[in-house]
Amino acid sequence: MPAITRFHSSRCGPTSRREGRGSPRISRDAGHASGGRRLDDGAAAAADAARLAVAPLVRDGGQARFIASEPPQRTSTPHALMEWLHGHLREPSTRDAIARQSAMSVRTLARRFQEWTGTLPLQWLRPARVRRAQPLPQTTALSVERIATEAGFGLASAFRERFVRIVGTTPKRYRQAFRLQAG
Repeated sequence: MPAITRFHSSRCGPTSRREGRGSPRISRDAGHASGGRRLDDGAAAAADAARLAVAPLVRDGGQARFIASEPPQRTSTPHALMEWLHGHLREPSTRDAIARQSAMSVRTLARRFQEWTGTLPLQWLRPARVRRAQPLPQTTALSVERIATEAGFGLASAFRERFVRIVGTTPKRYRQAFRLQAG
């Protein structure tokens, strides 16, 4: 905040013996919250204050208002976070990494994600990975281990277990069933 300059007293005479006769004592920041000490925020703060003081509230034409810096890109909306998760299903994910990406704490992410989807982030990831990998046994000759890696599972056994829970059969039987239908 700029310094306030005012006369120390209401009379225009000297206020102490050290000052010369006829020169009023001018006190900077007299009565300032800092106890009379001058606080200086520097030239950058002064330039910002001046820029705000002269900028009209409404601008004519198509010129945008001056913004000092771009706001950070965050994926804290449900749509943006889900899009990011779908794009990174293959990568190993942790609660901390998802929370960092969504610009939320782990607890806030868990609470909001449950509101949005009815489940927790890592619980949502497993079926999403299986659904993404489900067409691979029927359309490719990739091994179950390779499909598990493509789907983002660290172990083929974890992929098989999830596949059985969600699809109702093993990846091998699923592949055989579609080969019989095609042949």
